[in-house]
Amino acid sequence: MTCSENTIMNNQITNGTVTLCDTWDNVLKGNKITKARICLHIYEGATCTSITGNSFSYYNIADRMPC
Repeated sequence: MTCSENTIMNNQITNGTVTLCDTWDNVLKGNKITKARICLHIYEGATCTSITGNSFSYYNIADRMPC
């Protein structure tokens, strides 16, 4: 996703990754992400105002964020 001020909420995502790049003020809430190599990837200028209530299962990396 490269658009800002969005809410990603109550989704069931299988074999996929939520990726945020060059976005701001996004909300990630109540998502179920399964069977992914990387469940959540936030990088290069992305910010989130809230990341709550998400669950990750059967994954290699739950989240990947820049230092």
